[in-house]
Amino acid sequence: MSQAIAALVYAAQEARDTATTTAAASPATTSTLPPVSDDYPYPETGLQQIGFFILFFFPALALIVVGLRVYSRVSTKQFGWDDGLICFAMAESIAETGASYMGMRYGFIGIHVYDIPLVADNRLGSLWNYIIQLLYNPILALVKTSVLMFLLRLSGQKRRIRFALIGLNVFNLTLMVAIFVTVIFQCQPINYFWEKAGRNPPTEGKCIDMNAFYVSTASLTILTDVLALAMPFWIFLGLKMPTRVKMALLAVFALGGM
Repeated sequence: MSQAIAALVYAAQEARDTATTTAAASPATTSTLPPVSDDYPYPETGLQQIGFFILFFFPALALIVVGLRVYSRVSTKQFGWDDGLICFAMAESIAETGASYMGMRYGFIGIHVYDIPLVADNRLGSLWNYIIQLLYNPILALVKTSVLMFLLRLSGQKRRIRFALIGLNVFNLTLMVAIFVTVIFQCQPINYFWEKAGRNPPTEGKCIDMNAFYVSTASLTILTDVLALAMPFWIFLGLKMPTRVKMALLAVFALGGM
C-alpha cells in the first residue's frame, strides 16, 4: 500500500515538476510565478479523502489483530521473539502510515495537477516519499522474519527444515539491509532526491533508475514471500496428525498468504 503511495507521489511530483518547469521556462511567466510559501488554501477533494480512509483503515485493522495476538501470548505466557518482531514491525507500520499521509498531502495525491497551488513547495512531497521508502522494506522483512521464527517453533528437530528456515531468514534479512542501504544512497548527494523537485534544482546530482529498482526489489520480495508461504506446507505434511487437522492448518496458512 505505502509502496504504491510512494510511486504515486513520485509520479505526481514528476507531473508537477513538468508543469512548473514549462511555466518557468516561458519569459512571460518567469517573473509572475509567486514565491514558495506554506500559506495557501489546500485544495480538498473527495478522491483524496477516500485515499486517506483506505490508508488508515488497514493499519488500524492490523493494530487490532496484533493487539489480540499480544494479549493472547502474554496471558498464556508464550510471548516469544516472533511476537516481539511483529510488535516492532507494527510500530514501524504506524510511523509509515503517518509518513504516507504526509506524502499524500504534500504530494497532492488525488488532486488535479492544475489545482495544485503554485506557491506549494514541491520538495516536501519528495522528502516524505523518501521517508516512506526508508520504512517500507524493513517492515516487510520484519514481518517475514516473525513468521519464519514462528515456523522454527513448529519445525521441531527436523534439521533439513530448520536449516531451510534459517537460510531463508538470513537471505531475507540480508536483502532488507541491501535494499535499505540502496534506498538511503539512491541519489548522490542524498538530498538531491527531494531538492531536484524544487523550482531551482541543483545542477549536480544523479539518482539510480527507480523503475528498475522497484521491479528488481519487488521480484525478490515476491520470491521470499512464496518461499515463506511454502514452508508451512513442508512442515505440516510431515507431521503425524489426523488428515483433517492437517488440511485445516494448511488452509489457515494459505489464507494468511492471500
